[in-house]
Amino acid sequence: MSVFCFKSFFIFSSDKKKASWNSLEEKVQKQVIEYLTPKEKAAMSLTSKSNYAVVKSVPTEIYCLQFSPFRFSSKSEEIFVFFDEDTQNSFQFIRMDKDVRFVEKHGEVEVREKVFKKREFREMADECFQGWLIGTRIRTLDIRVNRPTTAIPAWLDIIVEGAVNFWLMSDHWDKILTHRQFSNPLSTCKLTGYDGIGHEYLDGVLCRQIHLNNIRDEGSFNSLVQKWVRGGFPVTFEWLEVTSVTRPLRTERLLGDIRVQALESRIFEETDKDIQEKDLVEYYLVFGDNDRYGVFCGIDNYARFSVINQSLVDQIPQLHVYLPPRVAVVPKLENYEVSKIVGVEEV
Repeated sequence: MSVFCFKSFFIFSSDKKKASWNSLEEKVQKQVIEYLTPKEKAAMSLTSKSNYAVVKSVPTEIYCLQFSPFRFSSKSEEIFVFFDEDTQNSFQFIRMDKDVRFVEKHGEVEVREKVFKKREFREMADECFQGWLIGTRIRTLDIRVNRPTTAIPAWLDIIVEGAVNFWLMSDHWDKILTHRQFSNPLSTCKLTGYDGIGHEYLDGVLCRQIHLNNIRDEGSFNSLVQKWVRGGFPVTFEWLEVTSVTRPLRTERLLGDIRVQALESRIFEETDKDIQEKDLVEYYLVFGDNDRYGVFCGIDNYARFSVINQSLVDQIPQLHVYLPPRVAVVPKLENYEVSKIVGVEEV
């Protein structure tokens, strides 16, 4: 019998089917529950105490949990729960004056709706957001509204360990960036500071991809590149990007006293198509410890540092010519696995 046939055990209740379900080993029951929709899991959890316990032990997979301003009103907010990457299946909670509207959508079609009368949205939203974190395993946490100082750290405590994409907007970085979630070498982070992100909070950040928007000063970029130069990042680290919306970034301050060598911009023309003023962009080869190298790209209020790994060499074949004889290159990451280091031969 296929695993999908087992779903009928709780959808169509009968003593015989209940007995059949209860006779299954718990690990088999968990495998079946993984195929259920959130609505089906909720229904099953109400059938018995034992079913409630086993459903609770199987987190629901979520592509993205998003807390954002309401698209049609900057004074309101909404919560999205996206179950897949193409956002075809989602739940949405919207603030409507004194009420809260819940919508279930398949693509652009609304298939279910409910209105909660006279609910305080802030209180309900925080409870709702935390509830989804408790019962799920997420790939992306996207928070676009400034929450109270303790809210985001408390939510980070709940998240199941694993590779997570963190897209956060806040001005409480002293409470957020010191959290253990940002020392996970398989996670990524895209952070936007309302009042700027200072370098003093970045010491423990070890994510494999880091994007900082609205940094307070060039020290935020410099401190992270310096950490990579000294070997302070895991081999999973790939790149760092910074943007400043308040003033242009100064290259000499971004690189500080880091050892570099100028590179010809023409070798990056195909890969950096989004950069319009190519005659102004600066490229440098960055020297790290133990024969490791990276590439710096800087223009106006944008700067990027990329580790030279096999993926980058494949993407920019011309770069191979400019590399020193021995360069330690980390292979592409397949399924979040870290392979041994190999070398790139000189051309």
